[in-house]
Amino acid sequence: MANMLIQRIISSSLMITTLLIIIAVDDALDDVRLGLGTIPWLPGEGERIPRGILMLLLLLAALIPLTREMVRMMSARGSRLSWGFGYLSAAAGATCLYTLPHGPDGSSGSTALAGLLAAVLFLSVVQPLRRGEREGAIMSAAAALLCAVYLGLMPGFFLVIRWWHPAWTVVAIILITKASDIGAYFTGRWLGRTPLIPLISPKKTVEGLLGGLILSSVVAVAIAAASNAGHHSGHWITGQGEPVFIPYDYPLLYVAALGAFLGLVGQFGDLIASLFKRDAALKDSGGTVPGFGGVLDVLDSLLLAAPVGYALLRFTAWWLAPDA
Repeated sequence: MANMLIQRIISSSLMITTLLIIIAVDDALDDVRLGLGTIPWLPGEGERIPRGILMLLLLLAALIPLTREMVRMMSARGSRLSWGFGYLSAAAGATCLYTLPHGPDGSSGSTALAGLLAAVLFLSVVQPLRRGEREGAIMSAAAALLCAVYLGLMPGFFLVIRWWHPAWTVVAIILITKASDIGAYFTGRWLGRTPLIPLISPKKTVEGLLGGLILSSVVAVAIAAASNAGHHSGHWITGQGEPVFIPYDYPLLYVAALGAFLGLVGQFGDLIASLFKRDAALKDSGGTVPGFGGVLDVLDSLLLAAPVGYALLRFTAWWLAPDA
């Protein structure tokens, strides 16, 4: 147990350091101008480096092991979806969501998203025919759509958040969500007595869940207080000219509640991945990350936190800056 804890600390330190470096560079690129003139549908329209482009590349890289692990789990239940098509489905979902805020109007982006899902469905049904098989079309279509939505669209909301908010807002959501994992892990080890949902995850406890929610709330308040003090709180609005940043302070009691809620969402995200693994009769999604298992074992809580975090940020912006 002690050896696993050391492995987790080392792996976590490396992942956090890498993430912070990428986020810092991504944030600095906001001030870089290209001067290429107007290029329709290019985020930034050719005048600026597309906001969040490094985050998109990071997500596309993370999807390589994520889809391998997901395809492995689905194959245990009879799916014959290839890793390549699973990756293309997930990558298309993430990329589509990245371009969604940048289109000429919202309807164009929605149409592209609907077209993507239709294309994934059609091409996945064709896959068994290419192998000369009639069986497996339903399973192949379901598996491809799962990759597109669960691995592509859901984490893709981090890219939408990045478009409207500073890069460090994405870091804040990640830290708040992962704080719930950390709090639940240590509180559950020390005080855990009452099983939470033993059918899905026998080691999770009610006490661990409460500890995770408390730590998420504390981390959220600390981040919001620092952001308010440094005048970094707010969101971007875009129009015909340069993007304009609308600043506002986050009420700390409100943030405490949001932090606990986001931590709860993260725990549900973890349970969803656990249910997938139990269905596939696997303990871990893979063995890529020492001390954790697979990449999905590390990111599972964030997949659900991304769309919920986006919704919370949009509501907060509407509440605190209704005229922006």
